[in-house]
Amino acid sequence: MVSITCVKRLNKNNSTIITYQISNVAMLPRNDVNTYNKRWTVEKFFRTGKQHLGLADC
Repeated sequence: MVSITCVKRLNKNNSTIITYQISNVAMLPRNDVNTYNKRWTVEKFFRTGKQHLGLADC
């Protein structure tokens, strides 16, 4: 089963952003969004490490 969650947010310029999150794990939409937000923080951490700390060569 695949679940699709539609999230509507305001960005820094107060314009509306709509994102669609697709998952193969059945969970409540709020939990799906929270999990995505946590994962995005991890992705940003690794990107920063690769760009600024030279971890891309590891």
